[in-house]
Amino acid sequence: MQAKSQPPENSALFIATIVATGSIAINAAIPDAAHIESSFGLAAGTGARIVGTFVAGYAVGHILVGLLAQGMPQKSLLVTGLSGFIACSLSIGVAAEPEVVSWIRAGQGLFASTCPIIGRALVRQMGTTRRAAKKMSGASAIFTWAPVFAPLIAGAISERFGWRGVYFALATYGGIGLVWVLSTPAHRFARAGDRLKLSRRLRSFAELCKNPVSRAGLVSGSLAFAGFFSFLAVAPNLRSDWTAAPISLATTVALFAAGYALGAIGSRISLNHVDELTVLIASLAVMAIVGLAQGTTALASFNVDVLIGLAFVYAAAAGAAMPNATLLTMRGSIDLTPFALASLGMSKMALAALITPLITFSTDSAGALMTLVMSVAAIGGLAVILPIRRLNRI
Repeated sequence: MQAKSQPPENSALFIATIVATGSIAINAAIPDAAHIESSFGLAAGTGARIVGTFVAGYAVGHILVGLLAQGMPQKSLLVTGLSGFIACSLSIGVAAEPEVVSWIRAGQGLFASTCPIIGRALVRQMGTTRRAAKKMSGASAIFTWAPVFAPLIAGAISERFGWRGVYFALATYGGIGLVWVLSTPAHRFARAGDRLKLSRRLRSFAELCKNPVSRAGLVSGSLAFAGFFSFLAVAPNLRSDWTAAPISLATTVALFAAGYALGAIGSRISLNHVDELTVLIASLAVMAIVGLAQGTTALASFNVDVLIGLAFVYAAAAGAAMPNATLLTMRGSIDLTPFALASLGMSKMALAALITPLITFSTDSAGALMTLVMSVAAIGGLAVILPIRRLNRI
């Protein structure tokens, strides 16, 4: 009886495997964009928009899972999400039309959204003990670096088996997660909570948006992610030689993701000395400076190698900014429902989904549009967050 009263615990590897599903599915597919174009005879830039539909489904999924999370058992949600993710991955692997790939890719994102929401809930429900903190640290170390290796593995698979092989590999990854969830005892998951009325769930989100601190964290984090994601959206079309060598594009995406991971590590170290608002402001300032430098490069010579190098620095600053924006959002609010918490991910993905078609409609201007979005996003984030410091709201 005593064991049942303790918070449910799961291994760090299990939590990391679940949480990383979404980010792996995003980064693994990017090197395939050019191959999808050549496979279906599509215009340049179309492949990036097809693989980018994942984030649109991901955003919608955060809303749906946030609404369902309060009234359904965690294990049931994960089984449903992973099963749908597997089915969509396999369907993409055999799809014969690009439109079908695009729609199913969005469905893949919708089902994948279950994983980070429930995965992070598994961490929160372990409490605040030292043991729980160690497990969270271990899980973070794994799922932060998983998106770095995902494009490298996907690029190698794509060169050997074609772009469809990547989606079969994603289905295999989802299958491993599904078997693991099914074999995990039910007592390690939270049971269904009391069903909240829709009005109560929406009111929690409205309260989050009314709080100036939470609102600033939500908006600045969404803008930072939009700037970060704009490089991933445009990357497949920055160099024409990447069409024949997906592993080269995969390496670039991996380095970009590594910059984000290093920035997240630097943020954790910085929080030992300064508060999250200071780290967030400094990170957004670096992003703004780098974005403007990229714009100058694009206007002057459009040196792709310089743009990629600057993008690495931008990614590192974004990796430091986004976790602190989330901390700021949650610090300013109390009594958040699962729907309100899911809205943090939804807002980021929704904005990324909106900017993807805008910056990939023309390959000739994609690089310039990317630098514009990266600059505006960072400057906008600063404009939102600086008044919080001046008003001394924290």
